[in-house]
Amino acid sequence: MNPGTTFLEQRGLGAIAPQFGLRYLEGRHAIEIPYHSALGPTGYSRLRLLGEGGPKYLSGKGTARHLYNVVDSAKSPVFLTEGEFDTLALKSLGLNSVGVPGARTFLEEWSWLFEDVDVIIMFDGDDDGRKYGAAIARVIHKRANDVRSFHKQMPDGKDVNDMLIDGSLVPFLKEHV
Repeated sequence: MNPGTTFLEQRGLGAIAPQFGLRYLEGRHAIEIPYHSALGPTGYSRLRLLGEGGPKYLSGKGTARHLYNVVDSAKSPVFLTEGEFDTLALKSLGLNSVGVPGARTFLEEWSWLFEDVDVIIMFDGDDDGRKYGAAIARVIHKRANDVRSFHKQMPDGKDVNDMLIDGSLVPFLKEHV
């Protein structure tokens, strides 16, 4: 088993990763995360670096930001998460989910994608997740049918994928959603 497959298995995403085209790039010691639009592959991808130190993610210089798994944005209800792996964690449970590639990266122009749907925001349980999750909720609320944000309820220091791994995600969803 290669290091990328091992990493994905440890994150509880081994079964769903192939459906989304994730693959290990041996020369980069990274997992490639391809992005798709409603029409198919966009040609854009991010890398999740597996080495210690340095950044965890790399995006191509000069490339436009995108939402991950944007095809789910018109499906109600849809979860909006901070990151691709959090999106995949919810997808592994059969839930509609779209990922923002970092708490600070949401663009207001994306809000139209959530027109008339119910949106559930689950950003990370840290300062950025709470601050930007609340800000995004205010922006999306102008377009969405309903917006619920769980930035205050997220466990400190945890994200959706952490909760999948430790077994607390399903009970959290049953209690709050």
